[in-house]
Amino acid sequence: ESEEDRLMRREREQRRRARLAKGDPAPEPTPAPRPPPRRRAALLAHADRESLAAAVLLARELRLVDAIWIYPQADLMTFFRNVATDLREDTPIVVVGFTASPARETLQTASLYRDRLVWYAHHEWPPEDLEGLRVAIGADAVHIDGAAGSALAVVLAGCTRRSRFSDKLVDLLTGRFST
Repeated sequence: ESEEDRLMRREREQRRRARLAKGDPAPEPTPAPRPPPRRRAALLAHADRESLAAAVLLARELRLVDAIWIYPQADLMTFFRNVATDLREDTPIVVVGFTASPARETLQTASLYRDRLVWYAHHEWPPEDLEGLRVAIGADAVHIDGAAGSALAVVLAGCTRRSRFSDKLVDLLTGRFST
């Protein structure tokens, strides 16, 4: 190689490095988004057999449960006034088997827990109350099917962690015994 070729190659390399230095640096790869951290949930179940069974299935589905509270319909607001106020700010609350009664007060209270309240029910709701609940807590947090017959059916439709235990529990609760 001649001296002239080496100088030309060196100059080209210097120009190439200068161009790269002037250009935008290569973007750093961004890490894949992580799912939000799972948190211990509080479950509120209506004091009937199907709602309690649905709460047990949900507890199995969620795997992280703070506690399960069981109240009759008349004491729904007691939970929100007393127990829910003592929960941590980020604790999800799952309501199973209740109707919005008294409707106005329940919907106003539910809106205070937006983004952390999920509602499962099987009762026939008046359309204005159902829409009010969807507005209050978000449509994706409302799982209500008036034709389901029980809260267990509504919860079971959304469960992804099926197992022999949960299938046998459902069989026992619905009276489908094997001989």
